Amino acid sequence: MKTLRHIIYICIARLFVACSTTDHLPEGENLYTGVKKMKVHGQKGTPAEDVAVTEVKAALAYKPNGSLLGSSSKRSPLQLGLWIYNAYVDKPRKGFNKWMFNSFAGTPVTISSVSPETRTKVATNILQNYGYFRGNVDYTLIDQKNPRKQRIAYDIHLGEPYLYDSIRYAFRDSIQDSIIHATEKEAYLHQGDQFSTLNLTNEKDRIVSAFRNNGLYYYRPDYINYFADSTNIPYRVKLLVVPDLDVPDYASRQFYFGNTSVYIRKSRTRTAGQRRRRNGESEVFDDSIQRRRLKIAYQGDKIPIAPRVVMKNFKFHSRQMFNQSSVDQTLTNLHRMDIFSNVRLAFTPRDTTSLNDTIDTRIDLTMDQLIDAECDFSFTHKSNSQIGPAGGIT
Repeated sequence: MKTLRHIIYICIARLFVACSTTDHLPEGENLYTGVKKMKVHGQKGTPAEDVAVTEVKAALAYKPNGSLLGSSSKRSPLQLGLWIYNAYVDKPRKGFNKWMFNSFAGTPVTISSVSPETRTKVATNILQNYGYFRGNVDYTLIDQKNPRKQRIAYDIHLGEPYLYDSIRYAFRDSIQDSIIHATEKEAYLHQGDQFSTLNLTNEKDRIVSAFRNNGLYYYRPDYINYFADSTNIPYRVKLLVVPDLDVPDYASRQFYFGNTSVYIRKSRTRTAGQRRRRNGESEVFDDSIQRRRLKIAYQGDKIPIAPRVVMKNFKFHSRQMFNQSSVDQTLTNLHRMDIFSNVRLAFTPRDTTSLNDTIDTRIDLTMDQLIDAECDFSFTHKSNSQIGPAGGIT
């Protein structure tokens, strides 16, 4: 046994010595051996800079063959995958050769597959997204002892970041203008901050959230436009925030909650009972109850949960102005009850006329599967003449 083991070790050793990691590279290709430590020029140590540099480095990083712990710069000295690839790539793929190649071979990572030129363009765009409009990233290929191996050295040139000189909101609609001013303390954009497309996106989402919490149910982020002027003052941006010219009328209209319909299902596979169709979808409900503007339809002989238990979790009511936070809290409350396997909520406008200001609510609830259990209870007699209870659950 020891002799066989020694023979295997010798064969493996000979394989490693005999095989190169570049013998079977395509013509004109060089093996990528990792990234040299990236150099960042013009750092100032600001929080915005740290975020930008982190994203840039992530865009430039790429693991070489035999990467250590996912590193883009450190490689294992034992390139087993490449050795196996070069030893078996041109041999018939059958039997032991097929097993070795499929199990252990690592396809060589080449410079062209890493595409450093494309990566530098992506990284430069990231710098611009964080206000480094004059920043750029370039690269150099570094030859190794083996002329068919190369590392990549990246240089990140930040330059001077652009800051917000002024920020102005120009919403002519009085309701929207008042909402923006009432929530300006929550804004992501501030005079003197570094320009950031991430914060531009966050600010759009914040404005829309504020609008939806004040009845503007149909307002969307793409209804908001930015105009930036960076030519008047060096390294400064004047920002104008305006609504799109083609915002539909209904998006600028405040809506109110109307009727609420709740549909409670016993399970997803209900097949018996009265069938009806709604929105082209077959549904089965045995009975329903009506409480003013609230309707609850359910499956089974009796309603599985008391209406008041469901209603106490609602944070909105009929004729209340639409409020997204109330909707979100209602969904959270229903989920936290831990008795529903599925909760869905949808809104439908009462009608499509220009005078409509009401949306009706539909809530679909599916009861969670209950655990069926049987309890057995009896007395048992032990060998020591003691008698006691014995119980079990099945």
